Amino acid sequence: MKFVLGLLFFCALEFFSAQTDNAEVERWMAGFANSRILGVSGDQRFLAIHKTYKNNRDTVLVFDSRYPKYPVDTILKKPFIGFLDNHLVLASGNEHAQLINLKTKQRKSFENVSSTAVLPKSRQFLIQMKNKMMQRFDMQGNLLSEFSKVFNIVTDSQERCYAVRKDFGKDKVVMWEGQQIKTVYQSADRIMKIEFLPSERFVLITEEKKNQIPGMRTLTLLRTKDLKIFKSESILSSKTDRVKVTEIPNTKTFLIDFQQNVKPVQQDMVEIWYAGDKTLRDKKDGSKVHDFWLWNIEESMAEKIVDNRFTDFIAMIDSRYLWAYHTDETFSYTGDREYDFYIYDTQNQKAEKVFDRTSNLVASADGRFTLAYSKSEKRWILYDRQLKGKKVLSFGETFTNPIFTNENTVLFETDTDIAKYSLKSGRLEILNWGNGNKVFFYNFIPKTIHEFANITADVRQWDSSKPLFLKINRDKNNDSGYYVYKNNLIKEIIPFTGNKIRDFTYMENEKRFYSIEENFNISGDLFERMVSESDKKTIYKSNPQDLAVLELKQEIIRFKNSLGRELKGILYYPARFDASKKYPMVVHIYGVLHTHADKFLQLEWGDNGFNKRLLLENGYFVFQPDTVVDERGPGISALDCVHSGLDAVAGNININKKKIGLIGHSFGGYETNFIATQSKRFRAFVSGASVGELVNFYFSFSDLFKIADYSRFETGQFAFNVPYAENKELYFRNNPINYVENVSAPMLMWSGKKDANSTTAMTMNFYMGLIRNRKKAIALLYPDQKHNMAKNSSEIMNLNNKVMDWWDYFLKDRVNIPWINLEMKNN
Repeated sequence: MKFVLGLLFFCALEFFSAQTDNAEVERWMAGFANSRILGVSGDQRFLAIHKTYKNNRDTVLVFDSRYPKYPVDTILKKPFIGFLDNHLVLASGNEHAQLINLKTKQRKSFENVSSTAVLPKSRQFLIQMKNKMMQRFDMQGNLLSEFSKVFNIVTDSQERCYAVRKDFGKDKVVMWEGQQIKTVYQSADRIMKIEFLPSERFVLITEEKKNQIPGMRTLTLLRTKDLKIFKSESILSSKTDRVKVTEIPNTKTFLIDFQQNVKPVQQDMVEIWYAGDKTLRDKKDGSKVHDFWLWNIEESMAEKIVDNRFTDFIAMIDSRYLWAYHTDETFSYTGDREYDFYIYDTQNQKAEKVFDRTSNLVASADGRFTLAYSKSEKRWILYDRQLKGKKVLSFGETFTNPIFTNENTVLFETDTDIAKYSLKSGRLEILNWGNGNKVFFYNFIPKTIHEFANITADVRQWDSSKPLFLKINRDKNNDSGYYVYKNNLIKEIIPFTGNKIRDFTYMENEKRFYSIEENFNISGDLFERMVSESDKKTIYKSNPQDLAVLELKQEIIRFKNSLGRELKGILYYPARFDASKKYPMVVHIYGVLHTHADKFLQLEWGDNGFNKRLLLENGYFVFQPDTVVDERGPGISALDCVHSGLDAVAGNININKKKIGLIGHSFGGYETNFIATQSKRFRAFVSGASVGELVNFYFSFSDLFKIADYSRFETGQFAFNVPYAENKELYFRNNPINYVENVSAPMLMWSGKKDANSTTAMTMNFYMGLIRNRKKAIALLYPDQKHNMAKNSSEIMNLNNKVMDWWDYFLKDRVNIPWINLEMKNN
């Protein structure tokens, strides 16, 4: 296959338009870069960005705001960057490190480097050599101290530095003091690992006992403020895959969790599956077992928690009460993992159910309040530990991402703004921060206490004396603005823009900052901005050679389906568009796609056989209409959305209405299959990794997601929202195979035979229906590929070539393609 490309040739910088083979396309793709911010100096003068290519990820560019036209430094093969002060950086990677003075360009190099740590407050840095030598340097690169036989170095935000040292048959934990190290703990056992607990008040030391059962683990805590050691000889476990220690708020007690993954027993002759099995999710990969301990370090008391009613315990309340749940399935595998959560009294082992059918707990920092969304109640539930009671709140699933505040309130994201709920009065208030637009908490990072599969327990608390960043989306304008909320005031940082803001470096009390921004014709460029000003200065273009993308055109099309639902579609015009010509169009579907309108049109092989840029460069319109699921079912509603979208662009005289193709992958492949059985408006179809027969898929079990596939229909993406047994007619009306005899245009189908998401059998069901009804179809089966094609594989190029052949054959009448003619001319 040869592609027609209209780009600047990267090396010669002369306009090139020709039939281009795969090797040439690969070479051009390799020249495209992405950028992300690595770090910025405290005075915002110097900025380091990481520039990554398809086959190269080791370039760092440094910019000086005083001379922003070109990078002031390029650092190769050392992508880990740390600022020591406003003009000194330590760069490391690939067993090398360099101390770089960005003002003078002086460099000091270090070889055979294993790891590095930057201590900007001390203006020092550490280098661990591959020979286990640890060296400490000042900001001029002068050696201050060095010590041998050192590993597992950890530092905290206060720049306290600890490490493990092997010395005369003993393992020691050492601490840096000035230019010396001090032994703060030593053991006759083997120290496996040291790490700071999240509060940084303690260092956790995990040890392996030498003279007991192999693999037996024990724990020691080192308090950082006074270097006091806490140890309990009774806390032992042979469960050694992971140890997690949780500090219980406002107490001297810790919850210890020793974890072990237990692989399933392999059956020699036959696998036995029981309908009453509550652990089907773990049948393939095994389950996790625990040893839990409560350890009060002040009273030197350690107690093992043994209660077969529960498999997991979570410490988010106090030293007496824990959250508890059991991982056995209780909801017939109708969705992701969801469990009933109990409040567990460790003194008398009593348990009371508080939350039913939930997967996420959100707590206040003091542990008094816990929130969870109940799938059964379809409401948020608030538990108050102090009052020992729960309250069903009046709002449901449209309220998301709660954050507790220091003002005894909870903030929620909603569909239209931010809502504030008073924990004292129960009053709910819409804050109108977004003036009716969707508002997101931007880059708010919770403190995660517990994780298991999709189950999480987080402390989400905002200190109102600190900034809270917000992103406001204006759907009607297709743009977003960025704000900061502090001291009851909202301050604009970035005015509304149609660009996607990948990252920005805003600091309080600094007017200037940097941003990385993207759009369909902006590839992730670096800009200098001033707070609250729309104007910005381009500092660096990630792909300056790609001038052709600047000529590409995009339209956001607004339309309604037959039920009046407001939708959008993205229409892209062909490269080198000529208003006097007509062009074929490829329609691509997969749910709601208009939110990707600000994604750069990068030249790359599509891992699902679809790439907008390749199609545009080869003379196609590309249209991506939103599809939504309503009470009619996913197939019928998708058909309505696509037809309504086509009606919305029907007035475009440059689209050849007789040369339109439809492509979809995965769920989009299902939508394509169904539409192919109902629509006469397409000349050809491409369906990848798709589902063509719903009932078989419904009654399957997914080894990939560890769910019964009927959950995808009842509560998931297919959104039938009703079991098959209760509305078989709805499933029948939306099942492509039931109408396969009505397909009126040729279909190209493909599947990876190692796909565990939608298996090849799902593709072949519909393909066999096409054969039985004598329809024109070709199936491409890739033995070594999965749900998406592997990057840099020969198969991904093969698929993209064949899909482009398919469009050229049916939409451009290039009928001299032998592999397609074998089917089309076979009578």
